[in-house]
Amino acid sequence: MNGVIIRDLEPARRVLAVDLRQVMSALGSRAISSEWRVRRVWAEGDAKQRLEAFDGSELITGQHLAALAQDVSQIVDGEFSAFEQGKSAPWVVVEAVDSTYYAVRSDDSSIFAQVRSAFHDVIDYEH
Repeated sequence: MNGVIIRDLEPARRVLAVDLRQVMSALGSRAISSEWRVRRVWAEGDAKQRLEAFDGSELITGQHLAALAQDVSQIVDGEFSAFEQGKSAPWVVVEAVDSTYYAVRSDDSSIFAQVRSAFHDVIDYEH
């Protein structure tokens, strides 16, 4: 899987200006209609305990994940893999890394164009 790294910062505070809710929004309706595997989450905010309880053993709807993402102030770390109905491999993997950046991996290169159009500081990387 190839990928991109999103490193947009808030200019005044020099902290990451991106969160899972913005990444899911950039991925569009496909993200909402997918099922997601959530694991290794460290978050802050009201949905902290619910997000951190996921261990990757179950799939949740994109709508549920989007609602949880709205209810946190920050996702420090976490891995979020999206699956389309009936598929065993994820079409995209989103990873929050140490409040420093978001990595988005996919075999579908059109995903990267969507991410680049939504964010300012995006670089390519190979995984």
